[in-house]
Amino acid sequence: GSGLRLKVSAAPADGSRPACLAEFPVSAEGGEYTLPVADPLLWSPDNPHLYRVDIELRQQGEACDARAERTGFVKLEMRGRQFCINGIPYFMRGSGDFISCPETGCPDTDRERWRQKLQALREYGYNYVRCQTYVYGPEYYDIADEVGLLVQSEMGMLGAWGGHSADH
Repeated sequence: GSGLRLKVSAAPADGSRPACLAEFPVSAEGGEYTLPVADPLLWSPDNPHLYRVDIELRQQGEACDARAERTGFVKLEMRGRQFCINGIPYFMRGSGDFISCPETGCPDTDRERWRQKLQALREYGYNYVRCQTYVYGPEYYDIADEVGLLVQSEMGMLGAWGGHSADH
């Protein structure tokens, strides 16, 4: 065989629980891999629990590639006309964001500047922001997850593609 193995771990980013670990053999055909996380801490704007997921590709015991990401476990759904987060009805209080990067004049990649701006929105009582006419870089979304902000990203031509109805 190729000796390729995929090593995966997931743990709360704050270190409050031990990591879930798994290792899988990798074939040339690829495949899907599942890492069960028992009773995960759920993400919500009021409790933005994030997990760090580490993935390492190993060949004959040596790391040849790796990636780490933060993510949250959350279920977003509509029950009739009620928006729910993790099965609990939730009211969104939000604002629009129109490419507000006067410091740089272009997409900002400074995580600390985003942390200050988005945390200020949370302190004002907002839990939701709609990005209008612009799609921010990954730093924006990562910090929004961290501070507990729901983000509705710009959807391009979705309205035109989705047709015209009472919901569009």
